[in-house]
Amino acid sequence: MNFFKINPVIKVLIAIIIIWLGGSIMMTFLEETREFNNLGNALWWTIVTMTTVGYGDMTPNTIFGRVLAVIIMLSGISLIAIITGTISSIFTSRRIMEDRGLEKITSNNHTILCGWNKNAHNIIENLTNEHQDIDIVLINQESEQEINNLLSKNIKYVKGDYALDTVLSNANILEAKNIIIITDDKNYTDDKTIIAALTMKNMNAKIKIIAHLSDENKKSYLKRANIDTIILKNDYEKNMISLQISNPGIPETIHTLMDAKKNNSLKSISIPSNFIGKEYFKLKQFLFKENNYLCIGIYLENDKLGFTDFLSSDSSGLDAFIEKKLEKSGHALDGNQKTSISLNPADNYIIQKNEGAIIIS
Repeated sequence: MNFFKINPVIKVLIAIIIIWLGGSIMMTFLEETREFNNLGNALWWTIVTMTTVGYGDMTPNTIFGRVLAVIIMLSGISLIAIITGTISSIFTSRRIMEDRGLEKITSNNHTILCGWNKNAHNIIENLTNEHQDIDIVLINQESEQEINNLLSKNIKYVKGDYALDTVLSNANILEAKNIIIITDDKNYTDDKTIIAALTMKNMNAKIKIIAHLSDENKKSYLKRANIDTIILKNDYEKNMISLQISNPGIPETIHTLMDAKKNNSLKSISIPSNFIGKEYFKLKQFLFKENNYLCIGIYLENDKLGFTDFLSSDSSGLDAFIEKKLEKSGHALDGNQKTSISLNPADNYIIQKNEGAIIIS
């Protein structure tokens, strides 16, 4: 191994050890006092002197011993300063790299938010309010000033194009749990979302992806990639306008339920294991009595089950209305989707394993 190719920090550590051991051994020969004749005491005195601590419990008496002490002091000060400066430089550089989005992320089970638009702040706020311990990694090409105001212990940043596998690797996609792709305010195209989603699934087939689309005709491409949830841009707003005319009060109710900061919000929770195999109405009564939760349905994350498998047979009722609205807004949970829901199931519906409850808190 070539000494000149060794890491500079290792070189300094080697120099410190050489001076420490060499100075201690020389001091045992130069000083005739009982304290310095013991190598252990000499090692203690040398390291205390090198670090400029200077307890004063042992001092050299001979002229040669004092000259050696001066050499040890000056060498120790220089080498310790180099080590301290190098370590500080490493941490400072890493911090700067993180702020610029150039550092590789080491988080796991985190959520990656790709793209940037006016709703990004609301998405981050809702996620952090709902799950205070959630780790979020942002991938976009916004200015540092825009992003640095958001960065914290739980919010990291990777600068770059989220359609590139190198950028996704820096965001540690292999250990991520969820990815949200939102429409970019700058140079956004559905083709980019499709390419990015395919790349993400290719890198991590188990990751859950929620993607925005502008063109409904391209929804099939994402379905083939087995994307978990597809949201069509602007359809939500159009539905809210029509509902305000045909069903006054519904848009306000939906907005309230979707706001995590409101007292009454829409949530999904795990079902206690003792309710598996029992009727739905028993779960509904329990949640209302114990937590004042209003249970409105059941959900299941599964590739094989479709949306219609969980709806009631009454196609003229609430289920048909909800299915139609979800399909129009890109939330149709068919066989290609991983999340299936059953809204307002029959009271005698039997709770299955791995199902969760949809509640209004």
